[in-house]
Amino acid sequence: MRKRLIVLFWLGLYVLCLWLAVRAAAEAQQISPGASLRYVQALRSDQVMKARAYAQSEQNEDGIFATFWTENESSVQAAASQRTVQEVCSIGFYGAASAAYAANYLYGTAPGDGDTSQCSVSISLAWDLWGSTDVLGQILTLDPDTENARSYEVCGIFSGNSDRVLYGAGSSDAFRYIELTHISLDNPSQSVQQFIAGSGLEQPDQLLYDAAVAWLLDALTGMPVILLFVGCLWNVLFRIFWNKKQRELMMFIIALLFVCLLPMWLSALPGWLIPNQWGSMAAWSSLVSAAGDRLQEWFALWPTTRDVHLKAKVLQVIAATLGSIVFAIIAFSAWARRPITHAPRNADAARSRKQRFRWQHKK
Repeated sequence: MRKRLIVLFWLGLYVLCLWLAVRAAAEAQQISPGASLRYVQALRSDQVMKARAYAQSEQNEDGIFATFWTENESSVQAAASQRTVQEVCSIGFYGAASAAYAANYLYGTAPGDGDTSQCSVSISLAWDLWGSTDVLGQILTLDPDTENARSYEVCGIFSGNSDRVLYGAGSSDAFRYIELTHISLDNPSQSVQQFIAGSGLEQPDQLLYDAAVAWLLDALTGMPVILLFVGCLWNVLFRIFWNKKQRELMMFIIALLFVCLLPMWLSALPGWLIPNQWGSMAAWSSLVSAAGDRLQEWFALWPTTRDVHLKAKVLQVIAATLGSIVFAIIAFSAWARRPITHAPRNADAARSRKQRFRWQHKK
């Protein structure tokens, strides 16, 4: 009984860590739905309009949607109380608000695509400006003491411990970032390059395939489940087939099953993860090198709020997955330490020993 409680305790920690990993991976996928293009020089308004027109045309066969956005530090003033907060992270977008900044809304919603009259604020900024969360319909002004001052109506409040404002911007704003969604997972590079060429955009100074990062995180969260399942299955089969010939037959059946299921597993992988030639070391080396380049580019990204949030989620996924793997190994080890018992080869001899023990006990 005590051993069972110990196993259940470690299994509980395993399930908790696995749940945290899956939850963080889902949030990371929400933050990074496609590909991110970064430019040092701000895009011109004609480039933005041309790219949006191409995205809505029939030439865009992949159905890629582009969201333009920018991020700055601004001063924000409440129109009613004239209270001002400095160094507020202001994110302006033209497209989908969730692509520029994925937020969890507590009240209201984000501004719509092309709506330049509304904004949403973090709960921290709402308390700093108005001292309350009942601020839907309030008016705030970005950069009130400058010639570029603009006023917005608050239409949503999202969770956040820092001061942030997400506002709708027009096509004439100075955008430096582009988020592309609905790109091809099998060949994201080709899909993105076709959009860049068709829309007339310049090659970005930095490029990140967010969807590939999100897919890898989902695959990482599946490792503890596979590890625990394979370990338990092997232990059960090892106890059932204790004869050498039976074990050899069992290993042959498992290998045959793996070969039969391999095509189905490969079909679920993105195309860029499957080498052209499995037996070529150069193909595997090229794949590892490409993955290393993508990872290096990802860590070299400019530190926007979105990127910091995404990297924090990636670290949470890695830490929770490693924790679940450790707890799965401990739980499996505690469960597998049970002694292996086999039936006696001579049942008559066992019965006679049992009768002799009873006769001696009565005597």
